[in-house]
Amino acid sequence: MQNKRTWDTSRQGVSVATDQGGFLKLASQVLSFGMIGVINNVALYGVYLLLTFLGVDVLLAMTLVFCGGVLLSWLLNGKFTFKRRLTSVSAQRMGVAYLVAYAANALFLGVAHYVFYLPHEAIQGMIMVLLAVGLFFAQRHWVFSHG
Repeated sequence: MQNKRTWDTSRQGVSVATDQGGFLKLASQVLSFGMIGVINNVALYGVYLLLTFLGVDVLLAMTLVFCGGVLLSWLLNGKFTFKRRLTSVSAQRMGVAYLVAYAANALFLGVAHYVFYLPHEAIQGMIMVLLAVGLFFAQRHWVFSHG
């Protein structure tokens, strides 16, 4: 689908080319992904903190929370952010994307906490934000890019 370009002449007689498809679609997706992500991650981070407070190992707590996050992200972002039918192809691709993200999360959290003795609460929060950026592009350009 091609983006339509129009000329906006409403700004003091100056013509400005506007992209009426690509930018607005991307902005809408970023906003939707961000809102879903904030709600999802705040809830999951709260569960993570509760589990670790109750004595659950840091990596086990992260694993449990991560699994719940994958399912919620696939359901909500597929339907609302990228407006795609949820198919077995998107489920498999989501699994691969999140497996890579999980490995990165476990590696960075494990090294930061067990090797450098950094506070896992802060490290996990930062990792979640960084992974969200990569996962947005993975979902936009690969997971939900088919039919």
